Amino acid sequence: MGRKKCPAISVGCTAIDAEHEMQLGMLEELQHAIAKGRRKSKIEGLLTQLICFTMSHHQSEQLLMRLYAFPGYAAHSDEHQQLIERLKKLRRQFRNDEVILTAAWGETVEEWLLDHIRGADAVLGKYLCEAEPVNPMLMVN
Repeated sequence: MGRKKCPAISVGCTAIDAEHEMQLGMLEELQHAIAKGRRKSKIEGLLTQLICFTMSHHQSEQLLMRLYAFPGYAAHSDEHQQLIERLKKLRRQFRNDEVILTAAWGETVEEWLLDHIRGADAVLGKYLCEAEPVNPMLMVN
């Protein structure tokens, strides 16, 4: 799916922005599958892919936070954990037929991701743009 770049989600760090674009592209594919009434196994697979990518993305951010001695590391990492737990709970409920994934659920997941990007990640991006790396050989942009 060709997702258009959205300046409203840019946090000012090229590496993070690129991963957000990929993450939101995966979400868009999941939303499309839900809207088209795809098989449960297909939807669950796309949700699992989104969860796995989000976990990997969070590891990338957490590495940058450590490399740049980001003072908000603990709170930001906690937010990452909460987001992953929400996504895994949703997948578990879907797998166990406790919830039906609808367009409204797709919008809810999008809201979770965008709230994090526009909030905690925007703060991190601003910090990374202004901070010197702990090791000057490690440059973000």
